[in-house]
Amino acid sequence: MAGQELLDMLIHSSGLPEYYVRERMEQLISQSGLSAETLSIDQVRDLLSNLLLDMINESLTMQA
Repeated sequence: MAGQELLDMLIHSSGLPEYYVRERMEQLISQSGLSAETLSIDQVRDLLSNLLLDMINESLTMQA
């Protein structure tokens, strides 16, 4: 499965608003110097974990 397909599957399967997840994942891909077309499953996992950590940190910051 190609990188873009993996990314699309993740975005659709997340249960979160698609526009939010897509925008954040594109930011993380860009910051990492990667390309959505060539992502591996391991890179998608790493990006997803970074996305979740960012969301947790934002949530904690908003509560403080």
